[in-house]
Amino acid sequence: MAGTESIVRTGAPTFEGFFEAEYLRLSKAMFLLTQDHAEAEDLAQEAMARVFERWPRVQVMASPRAYAATIALNLWRRRGHRRIESGAAEPALDDLAPGVAERLDLTGVLRSLTSDQLEALV
Repeated sequence: MAGTESIVRTGAPTFEGFFEAEYLRLSKAMFLLTQDHAEAEDLAQEAMARVFERWPRVQVMASPRAYAATIALNLWRRRGHRRIESGAAEPALDDLAPGVAERLDLTGVLRSLTSDQLEALV
């Protein structure tokens, strides 16, 4: 089809490809800040929606990944650094499967960091 060559640019990054490559990484970074999966997903989704709205401009940037992360971080800041602190008792580390204890230790360390320290880490 002669008409499609002018629409589809070979080698041009697509938003779909960018989303597949970057969404999980962005969501994990937001989890480090929020310590809440739902909040992290919400921030990552909102950031990606904003990237999608501006994709023609974003795709030619030096680092679309940094642009998406900046949007997510700014959203987090505007929401007042809502971090969910768990009031539930932690399970005994001996009762957990291998690897889970280390994860809980890391989660505890992350919860002890200030917002500025978390921001620097991310």
